[in-house]
Amino acid sequence: MQILSAICGRGTTGGHRLMMFRAIPLLLVAVSLAGCGGGGDDARFAIQGEVTFDGKPLPLGVIRFLPTGGGSHPMVQANIKEGQYSLPWNEGPQAGEHRVEIVAIAPVPESVANAPDSEVAMGEYIRQHGRPKPAVTIPVKYNRQSELTAKVAADGDNTFDFQLEPGPQTAARK
Repeated sequence: MQILSAICGRGTTGGHRLMMFRAIPLLLVAVSLAGCGGGGDDARFAIQGEVTFDGKPLPLGVIRFLPTGGGSHPMVQANIKEGQYSLPWNEGPQAGEHRVEIVAIAPVPESVANAPDSEVAMGEYIRQHGRPKPAVTIPVKYNRQSELTAKVAADGDNTFDFQLEPGPQTAARK
């Protein structure tokens, strides 16, 4: 009661006002810690793995983990480089079933990467050469219409390796 009366401005003694100044920081700490738990539905988990396409590491791409259980769990994504991806626990997905999408991306041309203004350089590159193409074309069954799944566990190893194969309509680019 004394805390409430101090916060509400009741009481006229200096002791109540001093208590207010001591109580507010403690309340703020308590409230902030209540929302920072390492468990529960909001907990995230580290993930890692390897992605191969036609038996070789995927040179460059993005892997997305989309929760399938409903609720407000966020989608997370990681960059794939030379077939490897990882996310630390604070950026990883929450526990549960996920649909996994994998997309190959094109490397940034060296002339663009080294340019002082990469946006202008990329626009110029596209005008002269067209859009850069990824090294491989991944079938839609691995991305937009993905059939891949992963179950992120609250305890245990969350390593997910994916071996992708070219579909009848796709082939590795030369």
